[in-house]
Amino acid sequence: MQDSIDTQFSWRGSEDAFKQWRRSIESVGVFALKRSFKQNDVFGFCLSDDVFPIIIINNSTAHSRQIFTLFHELAHLLYSVSSITMQDMSFIDHLSGRSHDIEVLCNRFAAEFLVPSSSFPWTDFRRANLDSFVRSQATRYNTSREVILRRLLDRGLVSQGVYQRKSAQWNTEYLNSRQGRAGGNYYATHAAYLGETFLRLAFKQYRLGKLSLDELAGHLRIKARNVGRFEDFVVKGESA
Repeated sequence: MQDSIDTQFSWRGSEDAFKQWRRSIESVGVFALKRSFKQNDVFGFCLSDDVFPIIIINNSTAHSRQIFTLFHELAHLLYSVSSITMQDMSFIDHLSGRSHDIEVLCNRFAAEFLVPSSSFPWTDFRRANLDSFVRSQATRYNTSREVILRRLLDRGLVSQGVYQRKSAQWNTEYLNSRQGRAGGNYYATHAAYLGETFLRLAFKQYRLGKLSLDELAGHLRIKARNVGRFEDFVVKGESA
C-alpha cells in the first residue's frame, strides 16, 4: 500500500496523474476516451458492456476533476451500470433504492481509492484553515480539491452545504480561467482524446490488414489523407 501511495505522491502534477491512472484502467480492458463537451455541467459518462466498456471524460474540466470522474465511472462499470456524472450532485437526493445506493458508493469508491483513509492526515485538519489544508493535500495526492473536501465530508468534518458551495466555486473558477485560451496543437489534442491504448489498437488493426484506410480514418475521426501525418505524430510519442 505504501509503495503505491509513494508512487502517486511522486507524479508531476494532476495531468501526469491522469495519464498514469488512465493507462492503468485501460490496461485491464476499459477504454477511457475524452471529448470537449459543450455542456460544462457534464463531467463524463460511461457505457457498460461486457466486451467494450467505455468511459468518456469531459476534457473541458481540470485534469484533477477528470481523475475523480474516471474512477467514479469505473465504479459504475464494476456495478455493470451505465451512468453520467454531473456537476450538481444534488440529483442523488432524489434517487431511491439501488440507484441511490450505487451513486453514493461510486463517490465513496473514487474518493477512497484516490485518497485512502489510512494515509490521510486527519489530525492535521483545522476548520479555520480549510482552504489551505484542502489545497495542500490536493497537491500532495495529485487530485482535485473536491476529492479532499469529499474526504472531509465523509468524516463529517464539513457540511454538505460547504462541499456543494466550494465545488461549484472551484469549477466556475476553472472555467473562467480557460476563457480566451488558444486551441493548441490539433494532433496533440486529438491524440489525448483517443488515448494511447485506442490508438495502438487502431493502427495495429490497420497494419494487420483488418481495417482499410477509410475505416481507420473513420475510427480516428479524421480525414484519410491526414492519417499518415497523425500516425507520425503519435509514433514520435507526442500524444498525451
